[in-house]
Amino acid sequence: DELLPPLHSAYGRLYLQLGSLARAESHFTMAAKARGQSVQEQVESLVDSAFLGIGQGQFQAALDRFLAAEAMVEDRQSKQALAISNNISVCLLYVGR
Repeated sequence: DELLPPLHSAYGRLYLQLGSLARAESHFTMAAKARGQSVQEQVESLVDSAFLGIGQGQFQAALDRFLAAEAMVEDRQSKQALAISNNISVCLLYVGR
């Protein structure tokens, strides 16, 4: 069902905000498994994984995932591309660059 990946992704982000990394990771994993292999779906999985990395304090890994996602986004002016760029900036700050 096409609604499952965004729903699991949203739950994952919610659990990140609540500090439950295990539940967040579980929902991000379910979202990734329910997604197809389109470029957009790969970008979404990378972004989920990057957010989990931030939650785990792994800012360099998160930065690498956001950069990979940014490279795959086709419309550089989309909301998604701008959000990814913003998160890259946050990660750069945390890794001291």
